Amino acid sequence: MKCLPVITFLGVFPAIALGAVPSVESLIEGMEDTLWSDSNHGRSTMRIETEHWARELNLEAWIDRTEKALIRIHAQKKEAGIGSLRIGDAMWNYLPKLDRTIKIPPSMMLQ
Repeated sequence: MKCLPVITFLGVFPAIALGAVPSVESLIEGMEDTLWSDSNHGRSTMRIETEHWARELNLEAWIDRTEKALIRIHAQKKEAGIGSLRIGDAMWNYLPKLDRTIKIPPSMMLQ
């Protein structure tokens, strides 16, 4: 069972098995293609800790590789229902308590 990672690695990068030396770019691209599909969906918990307090957020995310992403917060009650949508360089946040959608300017996304 110890040789499984090597076989998997050689299966992903057959050029190495043939003795060719791949470029760094092709290695990274091959690993990204292996780890990412065209789209992803998942639920996760994000824990935020500071020196004085800690909390957790339950998130659900749908991602269409590099172009589109939608993230919804399901819990804590205070943040439940908040959503973020990103399409290309444009981003919007939906705030259910205000029943408003706010466009986030690209300059704010860099911060």
